[in-house]
Amino acid sequence: MAASNSDIALPLDKLSLGCISKDGLSSSVSKGKLYVVLVSPGSFNPPTYMHLRCFELARDAVNSQGLCVIGGYMSPVNDSYKKKGLIHGEHRIAMCNLAC
Repeated sequence: MAASNSDIALPLDKLSLGCISKDGLSSSVSKGKLYVVLVSPGSFNPPTYMHLRCFELARDAVNSQGLCVIGGYMSPVNDSYKKKGLIHGEHRIAMCNLAC
């Protein structure tokens, strides 16, 4: 049985809120900046060094525009995606966790 969107909690604990102080107020460094979370969908069959490098490049580009990147997510495609040789999503998620 497939899980509905309401069954899956957003993993907020994985975000780096270092640019926000403990009391929830912005630090002087990030004051006035918008916070951004990077998301990269793909098969990640397997995840590679270049998948991770894309996050670094995107972070640098976004930061240069005055925004504050607080995290990123690798989002592997569903198992029903019609790609030859696609391994089970459970294994691709585990590989993404190990790569990060």
